[in-house]
Amino acid sequence: MPTADIGLQWPAISRLSPLSRLSPESLREVQRVAHVGELEPGQDLFRKGSSDAFDYFLVDGTVELHGEPSGPRSVSGGTAGALAPLSCERPRPVTARARTRIRFLRLQAGLLDMLSDCANDGGYTVREFRPDDEDPQSRLLFEIYNAYAEDRLVVPAVPELAERIRRAVDDVGNGAPQIARVVQADPAVAARLVRVANSALYAGNSPVRNLREAVVRLGLQATRDLVVAFTLQNLFESVHGELRRRLLDVWRQSTYVAAVSHALARRIRGWDPDRAMLGGLLHDIGAAVLITHAEHWPELISDPAQLERVIGALGGEVGSLALSRWGFQDDLVTVAREARSWMRDPGGAPDLCDVILLARLYGLRTGAGAPPDLPALESVPAYARLGLASLPAGEVSGMLEEAQKEIGELRRLLVS
Repeated sequence: MPTADIGLQWPAISRLSPLSRLSPESLREVQRVAHVGELEPGQDLFRKGSSDAFDYFLVDGTVELHGEPSGPRSVSGGTAGALAPLSCERPRPVTARARTRIRFLRLQAGLLDMLSDCANDGGYTVREFRPDDEDPQSRLLFEIYNAYAEDRLVVPAVPELAERIRRAVDDVGNGAPQIARVVQADPAVAARLVRVANSALYAGNSPVRNLREAVVRLGLQATRDLVVAFTLQNLFESVHGELRRRLLDVWRQSTYVAAVSHALARRIRGWDPDRAMLGGLLHDIGAAVLITHAEHWPELISDPAQLERVIGALGGEVGSLALSRWGFQDDLVTVAREARSWMRDPGGAPDLCDVILLARLYGLRTGAGAPPDLPALESVPAYARLGLASLPAGEVSGMLEEAQKEIGELRRLLVS
């Protein structure tokens, strides 16, 4: 995607709402982090059902919005319809497709959240935002957003063993003996792999006696994903007691989603249970990064509600950033970014995020203190996308209730 010269475009861009009502200082800050891009006719700016982390303004050219009940609608740069973002809603209710060559402005959604509240009529109520804001949530959002925009957000390094095992499995010349030698560098992880291989989930006719036999039984891909899962637990650490407890909560919740995802993937056709397990473990990695970052803000440590609002605002995007930097595949990056969007419906074939989203929703609905506004499993698009709509009501919940012993065993293996 080509990038236009933002300096040449800025006079027209700065007249867009809500930018037209900002102070000169705030406009300079927005200009510093904004992105202007171009698309050719027929290319999509965003798709219906997606939950990306950006807001888009049309600078020039014409875009068609597909998916509204009244049919396609055109928006052209320089007209009144282009003064506001093309869509404020998540998931996206429409697809925005370039009808002509277009230029667009892209801003991180977190930044617009700081500057304004998206009104129901498409207008904005602008709130001035400054880095010395007295609100600790806003200061943290400002710091994290700027760090993200400048590509300097502090993301923990992926554990060395996880990186080594990924490279080793990707090398087609390696088999079980070579993979076992890599894992032997961490005796604790090696012992856990043997326990998993001998668990009821994988057990064969006889118990495995050593790590090489465990790798053979599990398979190279499952071994890789399990090693990554075990080593990721080391990232959930903090020197502060309250944050350490919150990180432990994130890990425990993630292990439950991982175990449910594994059980669900075993019961519906076409899905790799071990891949689903890894997706479940990674789906909330953004929360761990943000909780660790909150050590710099004592106000957030003493106010858990503020911290949860920060996680809700930025957790998905920060998680997808972390996995992208660690070199994880796109399907896992999507899980981290979109697994909180119950009405996510990107179209096309079902994907791993559908499995994780359904598992997460099931976990929340069956847990203590479940939010009263959670949707029913059968009502979310992921349910139909996975081909479950033809099942009787309650069938999936019943399957997972019957799998509680299996879920509990896998969760114990992930936590211990």
